[in-house]
Amino acid sequence: MKNRPNKWLAALLGFVMPPLGMLYVVRWKWAIASGLGLLVLACLELLSLHRVEGLTTLLSLGFAVFICRVAYVQANRFDPERTRPAYSQWSGILLSSVALVVCVVTFRSFFYEPFRAAAGSMQPTIPVGAHMVVQKWGFGNYGTYGLSFFRFGVTEPVARGDILVFEAPPLRKYQYVKRVVALPGDQVKVQNGKLTVNGRVLVLSPLPDYLDEFSMRYYKRFLENSGAQEYEVVFDEQVRSVPLPTEKFAHMESCRYEADEVICTVPPDHYYFLGDNRDNSLDSRYLGFVPQDHLVGKVIYVSP
Repeated sequence: MKNRPNKWLAALLGFVMPPLGMLYVVRWKWAIASGLGLLVLACLELLSLHRVEGLTTLLSLGFAVFICRVAYVQANRFDPERTRPAYSQWSGILLSSVALVVCVVTFRSFFYEPFRAAAGSMQPTIPVGAHMVVQKWGFGNYGTYGLSFFRFGVTEPVARGDILVFEAPPLRKYQYVKRVVALPGDQVKVQNGKLTVNGRVLVLSPLPDYLDEFSMRYYKRFLENSGAQEYEVVFDEQVRSVPLPTEKFAHMESCRYEADEVICTVPPDHYYFLGDNRDNSLDSRYLGFVPQDHLVGKVIYVSP
């Protein structure tokens, strides 16, 4: 009997981490299948399933209970005379756990990482609570879960109109998501939220008003054309000024602030960011220029 997996431990592992539970009861094919099941659930969550309140949680719970029961039954039926392979022993389970953690951390750090919008500064493009997938490779800032492992130079091209995640200067304490509106060497003017880059006024085409479901307020909405990209921006008629930053930032001498506008020349290896919610965004008008080594990654998918 001593060689038989403990049925209660199998059930616990199956509920908490289904693939490990299946390895523990010597069902490696089930382990692969349950891992794929978890991946499918994660993809469904990303593909707007989270908008149906409680559905993702219910599906995940049901899946965990199902694998829990399978692991319990398989452990109870296990032939005590059968030799358990190394991967189902404690050493194998521990090694599998470590390998799984390393794979997840590596993927999130170097390739793609999910984020969630905590604020509405990028509305209507990124609503409050929206899920995003961020490309990390090529931006030189590799880390996850609040940890930074490696920092290299940026090799991925950055274009006006790209939406990037970056570490807020100067302390890197917070990560923000905003749109790049000006590149190194550009002169940018923001007047009442409207953009002029290198003397070219970005065209705004009127669209129907935007309803912010979070605040239940309507905003004026426009389609802005940067030359290479078109995207929607909104304006809050109750906020029509550009207050001075509360603190000085690097290269602040490159900017000139007036009552309703700011004009800046972007220094080398820096970028100028704005939120699409032009009057409700903590961006480069207040934070200053974002150094290249503060870039985290590019938003390549948004699930509203």
